[in-house]
Amino acid sequence: MKTFLSFIMIVGISLSSFSNADAQDIHEILKKFSAAVEKYDQVEFDFKSKERREKGNYIETIGHFKVWEGAQKKVAADLDEPDNANLLWRQGENGNKVSAKLGILPWINLALTSSRFLDKSHHTLDNAGFGLPKKTIMTIYNSRKSEIANAVEMKGDINYDGHTCMHIVITDKNHGTTTYTVKEGDNLSKIAYSKAINQMQILELNPDIKNYWDVKAGDVITIPNSFGTKITIYLDKTLYMPRYFKVEDNKGIVGEYNHLNLNVAPNFTDADFQKDAFKN
Repeated sequence: MKTFLSFIMIVGISLSSFSNADAQDIHEILKKFSAAVEKYDQVEFDFKSKERREKGNYIETIGHFKVWEGAQKKVAADLDEPDNANLLWRQGENGNKVSAKLGILPWINLALTSSRFLDKSHHTLDNAGFGLPKKTIMTIYNSRKSEIANAVEMKGDINYDGHTCMHIVITDKNHGTTTYTVKEGDNLSKIAYSKAINQMQILELNPDIKNYWDVKAGDVITIPNSFGTKITIYLDKTLYMPRYFKVEDNKGIVGEYNHLNLNVAPNFTDADFQKDAFKN
């Protein structure tokens, strides 16, 4: 009997230790996630995404990204899909335009909101990295803080890209639509970023709007009141960085984003964000 009771006590202590180590409060987890995105201001990763277009089809982006946050953000993208392209953006330089090399063509300059980009992606190049996922998740958290524990399901650990991650699902039961009055200088990209929503969904909700710039001050449009009904995150258990991110709404997947071979300490120099840094 003594041996059995000792065994029960040992098991109880072990389970208690496991619970304390693994069942972190979601408030603490999201705070660590937010702090990690600020901490790791240089990141490099292989990227694979799938995003829904307003007609219901999907388009993929596949490539390699280098992102250096800071007072002058820098982004370099070497893409295989949807175009074989090299893209380079250095905040405040080159008229704040993207330097783009499409296939074998020479380098050209394109606006961040050029249709060449927005026809094939939900987001502009300056939003590459983890700042936008942070803004999206923390906007939901800050607006639903009192009820966030009931909206979050911790589904245990999952191995993703060779790393142990927390499998987190955030369900937004309040997801729906609201109205927005367009302000001077607005376009759908600006509206979406300010509200931490998706610009493509605004097009879906407003069939009379032809493109991201087809609005004027005073227009009253319908917009989502949050990013989606469900967000799935694989959050690295050591780094607290999102290696996988999926957004769904009542139509299905809005966007699915994979950050593979993530390097949070690449030690970039300015030379990494020059045209001659690309291999092709």
